[in-house]
Amino acid sequence: MKRAKHYSSVNAILSTFESRQKMQNLKYSSLEKIDVSSPADRLAFISEKVKNKIVLDLGALDETAYEQKENTSFWLHKRICEVAKRVYGVDNSSLIPEEGLKPFPNSIIYKEDVYRLEKAASKIKQIDIVVAGELIEHLTDTLSFLKSIKNIQALQGKELILTTPNATSLHNAIVGTLKREATHVDHLCIYSYKTLNTLCKRAGFCSWDIIPYHMAFPEMISSSHGFKKYSTILFEKLVNFGEKVCPLLCGGWIVHIKI
Repeated sequence: MKRAKHYSSVNAILSTFESRQKMQNLKYSSLEKIDVSSPADRLAFISEKVKNKIVLDLGALDETAYEQKENTSFWLHKRICEVAKRVYGVDNSSLIPEEGLKPFPNSIIYKEDVYRLEKAASKIKQIDIVVAGELIEHLTDTLSFLKSIKNIQALQGKELILTTPNATSLHNAIVGTLKREATHVDHLCIYSYKTLNTLCKRAGFCSWDIIPYHMAFPEMISSSHGFKKYSTILFEKLVNFGEKVCPLLCGGWIVHIKI
């Protein structure tokens, strides 16, 4: 019952995007109200959107957490492959051989640069949707990356789903009171709602929606035991409740773009 209710909320968010595909006309004033939906489950949202489609998955390997996630339900590429018709991954990891990596029967991950996707796109006959999960925070130039996607002819009219952590997340505000910060060593840029909106505008996209997603700590929970494990689970539940009350304090953002 809980899972059915959860997927119903995901479908409601997708339906809202597809029916209106609107962007807020932000004035960028300091006390401006921002209208955002309730947070979604990031992996479930993407899984629902790529179902039965041919997917281009950017940053597919998730090298920094690949070994820990590959046999779990938290590896995004695996989740996509479970429901998609065909998945083409792109990643510049040294773990990928020149002929490509085939982790699942319906997928192959090519060793390519995400800034130069024309080469990877030329190997693929058809693409229905592009996914860039937790990728742009690792990039040195996100605007150039988005502009390069916008300019690929084969992707015109397709959808792009990117996800990224939130610069104003509740969990970091809480641990900040203890003089701590939860940020990955490879993260170069963390974005807020308004900065993501600005990136979409400057990249030249015409239609997008920015949806909050709930923070989750699967790696910390799976690798801990006893008191630490249960306190992390409790902290996650408290953070998720706070995110539901104040969506702008969500763990991260799903940006759903019409290319």
